[in-house]
Amino acid sequence: MQTDNSIRQETPGEERTQVLVFLAFLSSEACYAACRPALAPEKLAFALCRLWFDELYTPGLRYLDSLKGDVSQEAVDRFMDAFSDDERAALERFHRFLELRLDRLSAENRRQGVFPQNDTWFNIMRDAGYLLETFDADPDLTRRRLAWLVQRLLQQEQPLSDPLLRAPLLLPDGNANGNDRRSTC
Repeated sequence: MQTDNSIRQETPGEERTQVLVFLAFLSSEACYAACRPALAPEKLAFALCRLWFDELYTPGLRYLDSLKGDVSQEAVDRFMDAFSDDERAALERFHRFLELRLDRLSAENRRQGVFPQNDTWFNIMRDAGYLLETFDADPDLTRRRLAWLVQRLLQQEQPLSDPLLRAPLLLPDGNANGNDRRSTC
C-alpha cells in the first residue's frame, strides 16, 4: 500500500533531517508520554514503523504491508546523497533490525495495527537512540526540543508563532540549531 508522500518536503538535506527527527522521536520516552493521551503506545509504535517503511526509508524494498512497486530512483538517490557511506550502512542495519522485529509480529497485531510494548519494542527504541547518537552532536537536546514540540502541539497550548516552532530542530548537517532554549516535558 503506497502512502501519501505529501508530508515529505523536497528540499536539499530534508531526508537527513526527517530521519534524525524520526530517530529522536522514536528514542524519546518523553515524546511517547506526551502522545499517550491522544494515542495508545502500541498504536503509536506501529504508526512509527509504518512511517519508517512507507515514507522515510526510501531505499527499502517494501512498505509495511507490501512490496514496493515502482520505486523512485530520484528519491532513493536523494536519500543516499544525504548520508555518508558509514551512515548509510548504519541505517541499513537499523532497517534490517526493525524489519526482522516486524516480521515476528502476529497476524492479529498487524491487523489491529499495534506493536506491543515489550522488550522487542524497547530494544528498537534503544537502537534508534544509539543510531541517533552517531548522527547528532547533541541527541538529548534534540529529544528535549522534540518532546516539548509534541507536547505543545498535542495540548495546543502554544501558538504556532512560538520561536521554537519556527526554528528548525536540526540543520541539514545533523547538528542542533543555535537556539539554546531548553524545555522539557
